[in-house]
Amino acid sequence: MLKRIGVSGNHISEIEKEKKSPSEPIYLAIEFKFGVNGAWLKNGTGKKYVQEKFPPTKKEAEFLQSLREMSPENKKMLFSLIEKLKKR
Repeated sequence: MLKRIGVSGNHISEIEKEKKSPSEPIYLAIEFKFGVNGAWLKNGTGKKYVQEKFPPTKKEAEFLQSLREMSPENKKMLFSLIEKLKKR
């Protein structure tokens, strides 16, 4: 987790010992990387997890469901096609 939010283990230890408080960028990094609501972390208010800012459309959700049901071979072909399309 530490590398994912750019904080040293020593800094986290200081926060756990209540010698330091997390800075706003730490709260934002945790919210962004893990979806945990910064306000909930700070003072216990609001929902624990933030909702997606851009939830998938119905078609995107159907695509994701289809992707989960695909064989590994078909997933590999699909990802290869997507990479080719991104280069266009």
